[in-house]
Amino acid sequence: MTDVWIDGEPGPPRRSRLRVLAGTGAAVIVLAAVGATGGWLLGRADRDNQAAAGAGSSPPGRLLSPSPAFSSPASEVPSYAEPSQSEPDVPSAGGFPLPNVVGTDFVEARQRLRELRLGVQVEFDGDGDGRTVQRTRPAPGHEVHPGITVRLQVQGEPPTLQVPRLVGMSCLEAGRLAADSGLVPRYKPRKVGRVTRQDPRPYATARWNDKVTLVCEGWLTD
Repeated sequence: MTDVWIDGEPGPPRRSRLRVLAGTGAAVIVLAAVGATGGWLLGRADRDNQAAAGAGSSPPGRLLSPSPAFSSPASEVPSYAEPSQSEPDVPSAGGFPLPNVVGTDFVEARQRLRELRLGVQVEFDGDGDGRTVQRTRPAPGHEVHPGITVRLQVQGEPPTLQVPRLVGMSCLEAGRLAADSGLVPRYKPRKVGRVTRQDPRPYATARWNDKVTLVCEGWLTD
């Protein structure tokens, strides 16, 4: 059965209008689906492009600046002072070659060797007033160590000296001072206490290597 157009009606039959509306709705749905698909594809392509571009750049809102070259402040730069040349070179407990003091004044040679912690004994042989070291035992260059005694041989008579005042000092202190002056200390009755007497007397004239007797009394050890 077909629809019949009747003159005087405002438009096509009701069924025809429904078909037109249905067709139009379907077309709109198809276009909307196509548009959504295209928009999704374009959005994904745009995100991919942004990700590719951002792979070699810094995150948004963060600026990278080249790191400055490291430089140590002047206060952190170590400085090394030159070793002092005025202090004597005192060896350790190990062995070392004996310095050559032959040809020097025996007092200077004695002081130099004592600074190296060596014992020194001066031996005088002959006449005259010679003060020069002729030989040493051990010989120069021989290996020695602190504590060993070195003998200095001088061609001449022992020179004169003045005996220091030792009374009132401890026996140990008095003995050290006597040895420094060129005398050989002897203790009586023992090496403890204070010096109550001495022989030779203070300020007397003696010769190098002469003995000085120290009478020690009491229990003071130093």
